[in-house]
Amino acid sequence: MKPLNLAFQFLTKLSFIKNYPQVSDKDLANSIIFYPVVGAFYGAVLYFIAFLLPSKLPLITIGILLVVCEFLLSGGLHYDGLSDLADGWFSGREVTRQLEIMRDSRSGVMGITALILNLLLKTSLLIVIKNNLLAMLCYGFIGKLILVITIVLFPYARKKGTGALFKAASYKHLLLCLLYLPLIIYIIYSAKLMLIYAIIIAITLTLFIAYLINKRYKGLTGDCYGALHEISQILYLICIGALI
Repeated sequence: MKPLNLAFQFLTKLSFIKNYPQVSDKDLANSIIFYPVVGAFYGAVLYFIAFLLPSKLPLITIGILLVVCEFLLSGGLHYDGLSDLADGWFSGREVTRQLEIMRDSRSGVMGITALILNLLLKTSLLIVIKNNLLAMLCYGFIGKLILVITIVLFPYARKKGTGALFKAASYKHLLLCLLYLPLIIYIIYSAKLMLIYAIIIAITLTLFIAYLINKRYKGLTGDCYGALHEISQILYLICIGALI
């Protein structure tokens, strides 16, 4: 199925996924329906890796290895967005200049700091859920779901850019994507209610942050999508850590 393959092709570095020489805006829009599936795949891979690692390893080492595996799987796709948004947002410059800073390939102090904090939090919090398959699946799921929600709900701030390719996505794609939720909620509710609380809190807070970004820049950029992906996952992990 082309949309599913495109979702894996864009969000992962898996070499066995078929590459398509020609991809239309409609193809890209249809592919976002399967982003949460790719996210759940991420969670399953991390759970499997944690399961295979020797139990005698220090927990911090397990956390580091999980973050490394996630990085290798994604190629650090969303880390760049988090770094660029931090550089622009905390630069103290006017909005136009902030957007220019976000396009600069060089990372500043705020961007590097944001990346370090992100990696430290993931390393310390992933070990909390390493033995919980549902929690791991939701960890991957929520980040990709946030991508779909923000792509559809918020305008794009630039005339051109990677994120602009997905603006053919509509509410139809979001509604189709949300069809996963009843099944996910049922499965989670059957296990632990805290996962539902963590997902709701993380999504709500992330969308509030997206609202603030949209208010400043009159839209979101590809960097914003990547940053919100990382922020949603960190918020989810913090909620899980607090509720367990």
